[in-house]
Amino acid sequence: MDLTQDENLNIRLNLVRHRSSQIEILERLAQDESDSVRAEIAGNKNTPVEILTQLAQDSSRRVWEKLTGNQNTPVEVLEFLGVEKKVANAYNRKTPGNALAAVVEHTLKNSYGQEKVFEYLLRNLEGSQMPASTLEKLSTNTTSWIRSNVAHHRNTPLSALEKMIDDTYEPVLWGIAGNPNSSPQLLERLLNKHDEEVAGAMVERNEIPVNLMERLLENKSQYVRQPVASSLNLPPELMAKIIATEPEEPVLISLARNPNLTPELLTQFIQHSNANVRIALVRHPNLTEAHWQQLAQDKALPVREAVAANGNVPAQVLELLSTDEKVEVRLKVVTNSRTPASALVALTQDEDLTIRAAVATNPNLPSAQLEQLARDEKV
Repeated sequence: MDLTQDENLNIRLNLVRHRSSQIEILERLAQDESDSVRAEIAGNKNTPVEILTQLAQDSSRRVWEKLTGNQNTPVEVLEFLGVEKKVANAYNRKTPGNALAAVVEHTLKNSYGQEKVFEYLLRNLEGSQMPASTLEKLSTNTTSWIRSNVAHHRNTPLSALEKMIDDTYEPVLWGIAGNPNSSPQLLERLLNKHDEEVAGAMVERNEIPVNLMERLLENKSQYVRQPVASSLNLPPELMAKIIATEPEEPVLISLARNPNLTPELLTQFIQHSNANVRIALVRHPNLTEAHWQQLAQDKALPVREAVAANGNVPAQVLELLSTDEKVEVRLKVVTNSRTPASALVALTQDEDLTIRAAVATNPNLPSAQLEQLARDEKV
């Protein structure tokens, strides 16, 4: 029985969807009277290129749309569908620029469904081949959300972004602020004109231009200053300024986590009055032994606890902390895998039962002392 001729539409659709369907079956179903079946074949990733090419001549827009979304559809077919049929899929990275441009031009001439089409076409997708010339043309469109999409698009050229700097629609300004094609000079002009509107978007860039950092650090919002503090290209002089003048803890902690803090700046930062900032500094990769020694003698218990628990703390610093007056610190020392045997041996005689019990769990404790603890009735 030839199921490709079955009267039941669902049976024919399931034939298309079945992974083991032979090419001959797909060829016959590509001629099916129902465009639902033909569209199913057009969108099927297992459909041979020859059949996809054949379906480009189909009379159904439904079939064309499925073809444009299929990653296996040849580029020349995608070009034909865009230029001749005015159908293109912005999510298919293979869609050539002239196909996208043709659909944009067609949409501009037809007001019906324009919003839906443009929202779809102008998605800021990685790998999009939307032509810069098309985006430049749309940058002066009277519809605000179209200009916004253009401002955000990764293919929009600098010349178009410059035209939109005085736009009254804030999302357009946000798009310029975050667009990787915006030059440092354009961003500076934008910040001068629209400081409060664009500062938040500007600090979300992958890399904040150095020429804007000092200005952004003066912003009243800590949510603007915080990303600047964590920026990997933040100059040392601005780091020093944050250490000396920044009032908000989250900004200071962001700087404390910046891996580019120099040993000289760390020496200055460790003197900070905020204990939570000093705790954050305990994890910094550029700490010298002198820094560790200083933090190990910090007046704040939580700071010393953080040092004692750290996985990179030098052994000699753990030796020092093994005699700390606080049980909480000594407990962190005995459970640290970096604690040397000499410190652990001394801690087997600790007056606190909790310490003696915990030291027995450290793999660095010599077997002789472990046997001794086993005889301790209180442990």
